[in-house]
Amino acid sequence: MLGKTPRILKSGKHQLEFYRTLWKTILAGKVFRTTIINKKKNGELYHAEQTITPVKGFHDRITHFVSVIRDVTDRIGTEEELRCVTAELARSNHELDQFASLIAHDLREPVRTALGFAQLFVPRHQEKLAAEATEFLGYIAADLTRMDQMISGLLELCRVVRAEGRLSRQTAQLLVSRPYRSSVQRSRKVVGSFTTTACQL
Repeated sequence: MLGKTPRILKSGKHQLEFYRTLWKTILAGKVFRTTIINKKKNGELYHAEQTITPVKGFHDRITHFVSVIRDVTDRIGTEEELRCVTAELARSNHELDQFASLIAHDLREPVRTALGFAQLFVPRHQEKLAAEATEFLGYIAADLTRMDQMISGLLELCRVVRAEGRLSRQTAQLLVSRPYRSSVQRSRKVVGSFTTTACQL
């Protein structure tokens, strides 16, 4: 190999500066280690770890070089897939953080504000309200409380997905569906309590 560009490096994927560094290193008697893109006899490219070691003879002169090449194509491919997955996970986490922020601020705050007013209204005006109106306001407060619980469930959902990178169907149903089912049952009860009045125009 001395004085020649090694055949194993002729993949067309390396710049001239790469070869200059290679020869400068090994001609100085140092070991050259790198990961290269190599070419097989059939023209197929592959990734390889290469170590070129100068061998010295009499008077400490370099007589030849020993090159050891190890195919690491599979490892490089796995590392690239891992980088892609990591980048996609980072993007998903960013979107999840934005969604959690939307839930926490744009949804939870109005619900809690409405709940606060509902809870204050009844004690202050209970004497002026009919029993049925007080009951319905209680339903409203209860449903707002359950909605706040649903929002808490969604935030917990975001936390679980961010921590585990995945979400099972059972976990999602457990966190979200219970407050929803309770709210639907309460709504049906309220609707069913209204009387029907016939009007003649």
